[in-house]
Amino acid sequence: MTVAYRPHRRRDELLMHQVHAAQHVLARRGGPACPGGFPQLTAIARFICPCCGQVVNADRASEDHAPIQAGTFTMGPATTTVLTCAPCNNLPGRSYEAAAGHNDKAPELDLDLPGMNSAVYGRRRVQTHRTLRLFLVREETPFVRTDFKAGFLLAFAALGYEWALSPGARLIAPSLHPDAAEPAPAHAYLMRSTIDSPLQSENAVMEVADPQACVIVRAATGLSVVLPAADRTSVPAVQGNLRARFYPWPLTGSPGRTGSHVDREHRAGHLFHLDFCDAPDHVR
Repeated sequence: MTVAYRPHRRRDELLMHQVHAAQHVLARRGGPACPGGFPQLTAIARFICPCCGQVVNADRASEDHAPIQAGTFTMGPATTTVLTCAPCNNLPGRSYEAAAGHNDKAPELDLDLPGMNSAVYGRRRVQTHRTLRLFLVREETPFVRTDFKAGFLLAFAALGYEWALSPGARLIAPSLHPDAAEPAPAHAYLMRSTIDSPLQSENAVMEVADPQACVIVRAATGLSVVLPAADRTSVPAVQGNLRARFYPWPLTGSPGRTGSHVDREHRAGHLFHLDFCDAPDHVR
């Protein structure tokens, strides 16, 4: 028998995939057995927000983009969309993401000014005021926090709830809220990437096994976000030779009304990989 696949809207497709991924993880952790197959959309009442970790009503699911869509972003253009609850999407969107994404003063300038070096971004972002003719140095904190959130969402999209609900991810997740402090460097940090890898010129999520386990979300722009591995609560100083699995950033942010690309990324093993993979070292 031939069955025709009719894609749902992207939001609906993501909701079905995220709920099914969470069912796999909860079953491994002693919860109800996974019913098998993707749930019917009409039967989904709740989902787990990967950011706050709370079970929320499905009608509060909000499409969250990584990297952000607005403005010039340090990790490149938006490629990936996942579902978070509305507060976890909207609160950063109205605070640090808005400050990083919007530039209402003037276009930024590519200037190498004295004292403007940045350990993370190479150089500070500089613009000129339209009327006062002054150089304005943009505050870095909104960019750092925006990149941290993008890294968290991209790690979730590639690795799934097995990572997002792990102790390390739960330790740093509160820092996504605008009123919280940034994560301590022992738990997560940003760095300029000089990683020599098969995906050197591409966006990738790296599941590092040796010399010390961690997750690195690497952008083709050269910026990396270092996050805890699923079974760790701290991150190492990344250096030397790394043994790692590489996953491309899931391309679930494609424009259009349907979510066929969501299912394509799942079938390719790029979406919520740890939740569906049965390899012994991926079943915790």
